[in-house]
Amino acid sequence: CWQHGYTALHCCGPPLGGPCWGRDAAEHENGRRSCCELGGYILDKSLAASPVELVGKDLPCEEPVAAQRFFLPRDYVQSAQPTDYVDDMCAGQAPVYGLALSAARQLGLRHVVEVGGGGGEWSKLLLEQGLSLSLLDREGPNFENATAQLHELDPSGGSWEALSWDIDADVGAPRLHMRPASLAIAADVLEHLRRPRELLGFLGLLLRHGAAQLVVLSTPDRDAYYDWRYHRGPPTNLAHVREWSAPEFERLLRCEGLPLSGLFEVEGTLVALLGTTSSEVALALAGSVWATPEARAMRLRWRHLA
Repeated sequence: CWQHGYTALHCCGPPLGGPCWGRDAAEHENGRRSCCELGGYILDKSLAASPVELVGKDLPCEEPVAAQRFFLPRDYVQSAQPTDYVDDMCAGQAPVYGLALSAARQLGLRHVVEVGGGGGEWSKLLLEQGLSLSLLDREGPNFENATAQLHELDPSGGSWEALSWDIDADVGAPRLHMRPASLAIAADVLEHLRRPRELLGFLGLLLRHGAAQLVVLSTPDRDAYYDWRYHRGPPTNLAHVREWSAPEFERLLRCEGLPLSGLFEVEGTLVALLGTTSSEVALALAGSVWATPEARAMRLRWRHLA
């Protein structure tokens, strides 16, 4: 399982050495099935998740030093030279995209703004589900592969647009041409960025201008990978600049002025729902995807900070 590195969390659960997820734990022990196979299974069956208890709106945001380090611990070591991650065409982030698809259907949203599309596996699926798409990613192999997949599905480009944006470069976000009521998603992008506030600012702008009704934002939960008593970075994933715990992630989002409707942990990933949606609706959306009896029976790792 762990040979798959970045995508291994979708077939191996924390802590390190834990069992593989799947229909039958014994069947998947020691990773006898591939991460891609398990990712497909997870997408079909959905997952169990637990809400993270939110600290609340009265978080201290006035500490300039804390804000400068993105509210990570004082002694946290960020990666100085993260490596580029080229998608291995194994679709990760299944729980996150499952939530996004369900939310789009339930809220009647027909367009998706996807920031960071990997190799295009999910981008293509969004089109296949009848949604239109604006894909934003930086130039490189991932962007080229994603664009090729979209072109294969819709050569005319009538249902999609692919716009180049290097978030870490000193340039603004590109102008979106497709502007129906939309859902925005950035699945496991934030931890790769040297300038994460550029992405958060862009998502906030979409919400404020009504270009997006809901944002699904995810990042790995540092406490799901490492013993919080000892780990202070840098991330063992060489493509990550930094990783947050749930309280740090909440503080980052709130101090950026983003409307946080709900924060959940599923399969070692923190998933935030941003927008004017009430916390009750956010919980219902998450429950409709992740809290099925079948998912509970999969003996996933639950974490509730109540």
